[in-house]
Amino acid sequence: MATNVKPIIDHQIASNDDSVLVASWSTLTASGDLGLPICLAAWSDKTVVVTGDFTGSPTIIIEGSNDGTNFVQISNRQGTAMSFTAAGLNTSQDRPVFVRPRLTAGAGGGNVVVSIACHRTDLAGMGR
Repeated sequence: MATNVKPIIDHQIASNDDSVLVASWSTLTASGDLGLPICLAAWSDKTVVVTGDFTGSPTIIIEGSNDGTNFVQISNRQGTAMSFTAAGLNTSQDRPVFVRPRLTAGAGGGNVVVSIACHRTDLAGMGR
């Protein structure tokens, strides 16, 4: 049975100016498990790290939405749809309002953790 996994948002990661937040979803274990979406539009640059136990060959995709209802798979900076079948790191070229991970395949038995570092680019001294 699919599970909705609530993210934990860490505001204290390596910055005292709130320029970086990290949202993490743990215990994605079965096909259909879904990370509840985050809405951190002001932190628009997003880097995804996937770790954990990949027993059962799970596939994690990263999805985005501008309305919080209709989600599509987002792309990395090379223009490829973002998915993971093993531990890895990738940065999104897309900047949707909402972002979430979804476990789309796998026989179960694994335990995948997805964390997304969200970087704010509109603060003084950030170069944009």
